[in-house]
Amino acid sequence: MPSETGTKNLITLDSSVIISYLIDEEIHRSRTNQIWNKLFSENTSVIIPNTVLVEVVSAIKRRTGSIKISENIKQLLLNTSQIKLIELGNDLSSKAADVSIKYGLRGMDSIIVATAIEFNSELITFDNEIIQKYLKRI
Repeated sequence: MPSETGTKNLITLDSSVIISYLIDEEIHRSRTNQIWNKLFSENTSVIIPNTVLVEVVSAIKRRTGSIKISENIKQLLLNTSQIKLIELGNDLSSKAADVSIKYGLRGMDSIIVATAIEFNSELITFDNEIIQKYLKRI
């Protein structure tokens, strides 16, 4: 999404992208580094539903076994100025349900897609189901 003067690029990140950045052994590590550098070097804001916070912290805890690392990641996501967490209210929940019905996505995936639609943001994901069922169809 090109940047216009005075406006910010809006990006919605799936938890797969954030986890790939944080865990060294992930297969998308080099691509994620490029994405992360873009986020912090350009006029970009990240819009993610608050469910992504839970998914990421849970995945980090399961993979590392570390409470301290999980807590640090939680604080990173909560306190990074470029990242805005969106609450899952009735409107977004309804839109996510519509996305699930239309594209046949799982619940959490539908929330990510609905967030990107709601905020007209670029959706970045490594999730093959989202890519196949949604991104390749739009």
